[in-house]
Amino acid sequence: MSRLGRLRAFGRRARGLPSQVDGLAADQQRVLHETRTREEEVLRRLDGLARALADETARIRAEQQADTTAATRHLLEQVVVLRDQLTVLESGVEAERRTVSERERTAASTSHEFDVRLRDLAHQIRVAQEMALADGRDAAADALLAGLTDGPVPLRRPGLSVVTTSWNHAGWLDESMDSARAVLDALPHDLRGEHLVLDDASTDETGAVLARRLDDDPSLRVLRSPVNLGLGRARNLLLAACPTTHAVVLDADNRLLPDGVTTAYEVARTYASAITFGQVIASDDAGRRWDAFAYAPSAASLPGGLCFDSMCVVDVAAVESLGGYTTDPQLEGAVDDLELLLRTLRRGLRVGYVPTVLGRYRLGPQRLSALVADHLALVARLRRRYLYDDPDLDSLPIFGAHPATGVLWAARSTGLEPRAADVRHQIGGDDERPRIAILASGGVGNLGDDAITAAVVRRVLEASPGADVDLFTDRDRPETAMPLVPWGG
Repeated sequence: MSRLGRLRAFGRRARGLPSQVDGLAADQQRVLHETRTREEEVLRRLDGLARALADETARIRAEQQADTTAATRHLLEQVVVLRDQLTVLESGVEAERRTVSERERTAASTSHEFDVRLRDLAHQIRVAQEMALADGRDAAADALLAGLTDGPVPLRRPGLSVVTTSWNHAGWLDESMDSARAVLDALPHDLRGEHLVLDDASTDETGAVLARRLDDDPSLRVLRSPVNLGLGRARNLLLAACPTTHAVVLDADNRLLPDGVTTAYEVARTYASAITFGQVIASDDAGRRWDAFAYAPSAASLPGGLCFDSMCVVDVAAVESLGGYTTDPQLEGAVDDLELLLRTLRRGLRVGYVPTVLGRYRLGPQRLSALVADHLALVARLRRRYLYDDPDLDSLPIFGAHPATGVLWAARSTGLEPRAADVRHQIGGDDERPRIAILASGGVGNLGDDAITAAVVRRVLEASPGADVDLFTDRDRPETAMPLVPWGG
């Protein structure tokens, strides 16, 4: 085809383009219309579906809420029921607890009452037995005493001995005898007496222990009784056999402390006291229980027998002049020491107290005083006998003294006068600084007591800046921080 022909054909096609464009535009409009129509239809359907979904969702939520409300209401009703049941159960438990507590109290009271009655019965049986044995014991004691003295009784020489009665105490005897020997060794040679031990018809190994100790203890003197004499007769027999003017009484299960005993003996010699006693510390073998069995007497403690123990230094002749230890089976081993103390005071003989520790008392179930059912009744009996007129403490011949200070205090009836003016010179020599001893609670694990003690020490140091202060507490050094002062124990 020639070039002209091709141009003519192109022109014909070009002239037909507008109509084609119009057709395409019409098609486009139609497609757009159909598309809009379909979109509107889809939107209408979607909107209907959305409304339907919303309605269904609302319906489901309403049903769920209704179900939840019902379930919650049901649960709340169950909770109320359970709460009521719990209240009933708690009331029942509390009632049962009260019942159990009441039963326990009743049982404890019944048990205590039974225990008291049992101990009272045992005490009565023991008293009846000892009353029945009294004549035989007296005869046996007289026979032993006759065997001790071949001719006139020699005069006792100045000195201190230790007297011990042992009845089935072999397990503690070595420890007790060691302490007795330490006391005698602490005395000057010319004042050193004997350790007299009476084996009061023991059925344990007491005899073997004493036989072994005789080989290496020249101060030991052993007496043996084929018949159990009881505590009072045994002690009286030992005093009768004592070769020295003074004796310290030591039970076979207790221990003496040499410094305390020698201090008490010096006071006894200096002030002619019939009985001289000091502190006695009681404890069990485990060291869990501690108590004071002898301490400074007062108007309240002395009549109740709360300040005195048989561990004391006695003037042998003075005690014998009073008739010795009681052999009354009701008092023996229970309040015989208090009976001797009150009898001594009412007879006008001096009783001295020394602020020192004489020894340690063993707390154990086998001690005689633990078997007494009604200790207060026995004390009341002694008060009716010796304190019937309610005497003033100052009318009883009792005093307190120490070798380092002289007489600390004294009842008028003793005829002694405290020498307070000499105390500073005796303790401190020419040093004019005051010396203060603080006795306070502490050292037993109670931080409150320790804090109080620390505060006292600070106040004393503030009030007396130049003083020499010594601190003494219950057991160990207090744990609470405090000013540095010497701790005496």
